[in-house]
Amino acid sequence: MDLWTICGGSSADPPYRIYFFKENRKEENIIEVLKNYHGVLHSDKYSGYVKLAQNKDITCNPCWAHIRHKFFEAESGALVFRGWVLDEIQKLFKLEEKTWLLSEEERLKLRKELEEPIIDELIKKIKDKLIYGNILPKSKLRKALGYFLSLIPYLKNYLKHPFSRLDNNVAERELFAQLLLAERIGCSLVLLMEQKQDPLFYL
Repeated sequence: MDLWTICGGSSADPPYRIYFFKENRKEENIIEVLKNYHGVLHSDKYSGYVKLAQNKDITCNPCWAHIRHKFFEAESGALVFRGWVLDEIQKLFKLEEKTWLLSEEERLKLRKELEEPIIDELIKKIKDKLIYGNILPKSKLRKALGYFLSLIPYLKNYLKHPFSRLDNNVAERELFAQLLLAERIGCSLVLLMEQKQDPLFYL
């Protein structure tokens, strides 16, 4: 059985939590659960979420923490460029910390003025690197570049919604808490390890 977690709500600390179990992590499970949902969807690039993003009533917000992790894993090749990408993404996270101390209008304004130019520069340089950078086809860096570029249509969506976030860490933390609880009541370690790999998302 796989544990799925939904967190949601329009606040700095989203108040809603929904948990459900499915026999597997097939994409039709989450598509069925969210078939009537209208709004913002924070997620990784799991295929079920990608299909949901095609719904005009859903605004897809990719998880920048997952993007950062892809580049973090690319430890060999173009180290200077990789370091620059990680630094720029870290700037976004630092700026976001400041925006959550502001009003909704001020948050959107700061994102537009300071964060959007960073994303535009990332898109430009990552495109150039993939085209002209002589990156090995099967390298982790090439995979990270491809992962980033595949999300370009959605990368700036969070800029437009005051309660959108850079990541879906709210759901990840919530699932981790449930796994700790499950461990206390006697779930096996194998089951916990399997559950920890389940797809996570934040609405």
